[in-house]
Amino acid sequence: MYSWVQKRGKTPVRVRTDEKRHEILKAARAVIEEVGSHRASMTAIAARLGGSKATLYGYFATKERLLAAAMVDAVEARGLDLLTILNSQDTDAGRVLTAFGAAYLPFVTSAEITSLSRTAIAEAATSEFGRELYALGPQRVWAAVSAYLAGQMAEGKLRRAAPDLAAFQFKGLIEAGILEPRLFGVEPRFDPKEVVADAVAVFMASYGVPTGGADEP
Repeated sequence: MYSWVQKRGKTPVRVRTDEKRHEILKAARAVIEEVGSHRASMTAIAARLGGSKATLYGYFATKERLLAAAMVDAVEARGLDLLTILNSQDTDAGRVLTAFGAAYLPFVTSAEITSLSRTAIAEAATSEFGRELYALGPQRVWAAVSAYLAGQMAEGKLRRAAPDLAAFQFKGLIEAGILEPRLFGVEPRFDPKEVVADAVAVFMASYGVPTGGADEP
């Protein structure tokens, strides 16, 4: 719930708490499960919460941000596990990227994530929901990969290049023949383990540093 902070000579003010935020997200997920994200409303979520719409807006500026946060929250822990891999103490970029790819593919092709992706794409043309969901999910993950690659490049362990482009090229390699079929309800064309191994091999062949040091810019 809200906690109250009393400052001398001033009226107590309400402070947003993680507990209340969690309650809001739980209520939003329940409404989404009942009526779908396109029909979920702030009124329905407030009723489920047992509060007011003003409370919801105190935590989330728009309905789209709330819905996106509610849907991402359900898979947040697994997403954070992916980012943990990038913080490995392993100094071999190839091994780190292999571990990341091996964890990423089962995650991104899971029922929960494919459902989120389909919903975001379906509503992208008519609301901000898709944009909010992308910002909270895929954008965060691949920004982290880009940051990891930038660090490897700065240390001379990978060829100097645009890290954002390199990250999305790696994304394309490990998703090839796997993600798109799953989004259409079709089994992947290739074995995920083989795809990851080949993706890392291709990526390192392009960005790996030859014996003798990093390329000059």
